[in-house]
Amino acid sequence: MYKVAICDDEIGVCNTLEGYIEKYMDEHYIANEIDVFYTGENLCDYLKRNNEINLIFLDIELPKANGVEVGQYVRNKLKDEVTDIIYISSKTSYALDLFKCRPLDFIIKPLSYEKIENILDVVIKRNGIKSKIFEFQCEGITQKVLLQQIVYFRSDNKKIHIIMCSGEEKVFNGKLTDVIDKVPKTAFLQIHKSYLVNCDYVSEYTYEWVKMVNNDILNISKAHRKDVKTALVKRALQ
Repeated sequence: MYKVAICDDEIGVCNTLEGYIEKYMDEHYIANEIDVFYTGENLCDYLKRNNEINLIFLDIELPKANGVEVGQYVRNKLKDEVTDIIYISSKTSYALDLFKCRPLDFIIKPLSYEKIENILDVVIKRNGIKSKIFEFQCEGITQKVLLQQIVYFRSDNKKIHIIMCSGEEKVFNGKLTDVIDKVPKTAFLQIHKSYLVNCDYVSEYTYEWVKMVNNDILNISKAHRKDVKTALVKRALQ
């Protein structure tokens, strides 16, 4: 999950920027979470509570704690040199002050999708962020879905059913063994010859079954019970 923070006291700017970021992440199949803050103090309080952010879009002209002070808090107080900071402003006269906060870039308002797209291209390449997607063929058409949106896979008579968080179900021809090879083993767990579940969406489990967040109850085969229990207990302790 790639986490982005927007900090600007203009609601319109925040809404526009959030929309641009969501559009970019959707187009590149990158799982993301965006938090919006209207004051530097609120952002600092959030970071102080050990909340991790990968990228901050930070306005300079903020009331009270301005963007430069927030940047210095991140770098000097929190000793955080990993989080990328991108400053946004309608003025260009902050170069020296911003240099001390070691920002990744500086964007002049008004914002445009092209500006945000260009900087996010740099961020994604720089951090080696990969799209976490599952790709499959259905009636000759290649389709892609975010792994994060998949509750579980079900195999039935040479067809694979993808059960989505939205309640939607996608179907394609294939074998569960091939699906297993394509998804992260740390995230998906085979519990039966017919079921491959997303561990994040297991809400309850016993020795014989798991209950998913959509209330589907799936049987655990005898051959998998020991491994499933070990994996789920280990995951709960992480």
